[in-house]
Amino acid sequence: MMMIGASNLGPWLHRRLAAATVVTAMLVVMAAGFALYATAPASWAGRPMIAAGAALAAFGIGAAYPLLMDAVIRTSPPERAGAGAALAQLSNELGIALGFTVLGSLGTLVYRGVLGATGSPASVSVVAGSTRPPRTVTGRSCRRCAPRSPAPST
Repeated sequence: MMMIGASNLGPWLHRRLAAATVVTAMLVVMAAGFALYATAPASWAGRPMIAAGAALAAFGIGAAYPLLMDAVIRTSPPERAGAGAALAQLSNELGIALGFTVLGSLGTLVYRGVLGATGSPASVSVVAGSTRPPRTVTGRSCRRCAPRSPAPST
């Protein structure tokens, strides 16, 4: 919803301000949204911050994107305007895909580094850490649900 509203606000602001001013201001709004993402705590208290960050990021790019696309198409020769728009759209999609790939790989690398750290909750095996047989809903031991020891090899 924020992006829909912002995509109409960007051109409206452009009628009153220079395109560079609007784009810069909206990129600052988007960066503020990403800063909220980065500083949000991992508890329930962080959820409103994440929602606000998502709203600000969507608002910022939603207002800047139409002006940026307009600049690409406007600066293309009239006979190549379609190719310019296609190239701008391709660049947008490629940037999103590469961003997800690079940031996803970086996040996986950091997570795997923390996973093996001594004392990290992620280093405790959930399966190996349990010594009691699983309990049923009633609280009684469930022998048929308990992990079985491996069959002796012959």
